[in-house]
Amino acid sequence: MPKSPCRSSAGRDARARIGSVYNAPSPAEGAPVPWLCWAFSLVFEVVAYAMTELFLIANAVLLVSLLVLQLRAARAKAALDLSPLLQGLAALERASERIERTVRDEIGVNRQEALAAARSQREEAGTALKGFNDSVLRVMS
Repeated sequence: MPKSPCRSSAGRDARARIGSVYNAPSPAEGAPVPWLCWAFSLVFEVVAYAMTELFLIANAVLLVSLLVLQLRAARAKAALDLSPLLQGLAALERASERIERTVRDEIGVNRQEALAAARSQREEAGTALKGFNDSVLRVMS
């Protein structure tokens, strides 16, 4: 398969040969004409340049629309109704105060019960020691 002149180094330098298209040797039968190679490469470059420009423009449009959406979201957050959250926090605070009060009352009741139990044990121990003392004195006398 013969090498195409469009793929050769001469074909790649088509832009440099703009003025020398008419001085080019006549191509072999079936080979592309050098000016046709130049035209294809020029069209390809224009399309590639246009694609790059279109890509950049599309990116810019997407970036601007993303910024607009972010600004809308920020404004929506600023106008967010927080009253249900504040009511929930107030209810949580009331529940916390009620639990604290209940725990404090329970601790006080437990302290009173512990004092009563200690007093009762002291009285029992005192009564037992007095009974033991009386029995020892009776035995000794």
